[in-house]
Amino acid sequence: MSLGPDTRQLLARQPLDEVADEAARQPNSVQSNAAEVEMRRRVAASQIEAAEGQKLATKAQIKAAEHAERSATYMKWSVYVLAAGSLLTAAATWFHK
Repeated sequence: MSLGPDTRQLLARQPLDEVADEAARQPNSVQSNAAEVEMRRRVAASQIEAAEGQKLATKAQIKAAEHAERSATYMKWSVYVLAAGSLLTAAATWFHK
């Protein structure tokens, strides 16, 4: 016996608890097997969604690291400029004594 797309669509709309109940109701029946397949489909869909979320998080971390690196470079150069300004001020003070 084959289940049509209506059965799959019906199972897809049911809450997970109801699908699990259907899977446990008559083990090894066509309906039970269809419910088990639906649960596996939902697990796979959840894993795909989680993987997509991880990809987005990784991209955000890469952008944050790039931004931090740029900020560190700007900070380093600002320290160099500040140090140069301090040296020039010290030199000017020393020469004008």
